[in-house]
Amino acid sequence: MRFFYPLLLGLFLLASIDSVAQNTCATAVNIAGFPFNAVGQTTAGSGDDYDETMSCASFWLTGDDYVYAYNNTSGPTELTITLANTSTYAALFVLDGCPDAGGNCLGVSTSLTTPPPPPLCITLPTNGTYYIIVSSFGSVNQSVNFDINITANTGTLGSSCTTPFPIPSLPYVSNGNSTECYGDNYDFTVACAGNDITGNDFVYSYTTATTECI
Repeated sequence: MRFFYPLLLGLFLLASIDSVAQNTCATAVNIAGFPFNAVGQTTAGSGDDYDETMSCASFWLTGDDYVYAYNNTSGPTELTITLANTSTYAALFVLDGCPDAGGNCLGVSTSLTTPPPPPLCITLPTNGTYYIIVSSFGSVNQSVNFDINITANTGTLGSSCTTPFPIPSLPYVSNGNSTECYGDNYDFTVACAGNDITGNDFVYSYTTATTECI
């Protein structure tokens, strides 16, 4: 029997190492750039290393945690983070530091019995390392399955006058649009001098070939 001990111990150690991967800032999955997409992920077995007593002060941080890290070197960066195919009571957090080290909570998106959580639109204000954490309301659902997709809004058609959404011809009709996640790039100090331009912006462009009345 003693000849089986080293094998069993080795298997146990491998399982233990695997179970704690991606569960803390120190073992976070590095995101090299955007767009970023990962499917078939789960927080199961990763352990509950952060909780409601830390940054974000949310009970949706009491389940098992899956942590991503991104080192931003592009200055202010607008992101849209979307979870899909999640279990119930899933949550998404973005911080500029670790929850147990005083990191500031920049954004939170949670769900109840109807998953997934809403998309999270967030601005990374400066250069530095940011952490994206997927967790859950532990007393109801200790672990969650998820797919994650992250895109940078800079350069997206409609995000600014530099990259407007082109109107091909008139008349033009488009329904069900939203300025959500496009950022507030313009305000009353630069155009129109009105408070109605202080929200998120979606920019269209139209080039006329002749004189037209619009």
